[in-house]
Amino acid sequence: MNFGLDHLGIAVKSLNSAKRIYEKLGLSVSEQEEVPAEKVRLVMIPVGQTRLELLEPTSDDSAVAKFIAKRGEGMHHVCLRVPDLTAAVQKLKADMSSCILRVQVESCLNSSSPGTEHAYPRRGYFGEERQPSAGVLR
Repeated sequence: MNFGLDHLGIAVKSLNSAKRIYEKLGLSVSEQEEVPAEKVRLVMIPVGQTRLELLEPTSDDSAVAKFIAKRGEGMHHVCLRVPDLTAAVQKLKADMSSCILRVQVESCLNSSSPGTEHAYPRRGYFGEERQPSAGVLR
């Protein structure tokens, strides 16, 4: 498996308002999910071989709420599909000057994921990597 774009995370104040735009375009929008550990509600929107992930904060102290307060609504993170999550993490850890890692081995936002890595590059948006099980896109 090669590297690929898994999804783009977009921080929004209101899922209902944001998802209407995509529904009007005729795109399919997943059922809303709540992720209490991340203090967000989300929907996924398949677009070609990737997805858009709309993220609405459920608490003022969530990372997404803080992001919106500081930068406004918009691109929150890029998630890459990687062939070997462990190897990707090791490479990132070797260059800690460019990012800080937070490991989430639990299912995070993608139930098909055995693990998700969040890398926080100093380039204005978050990065995320995941190694999907059986390559299934939700």
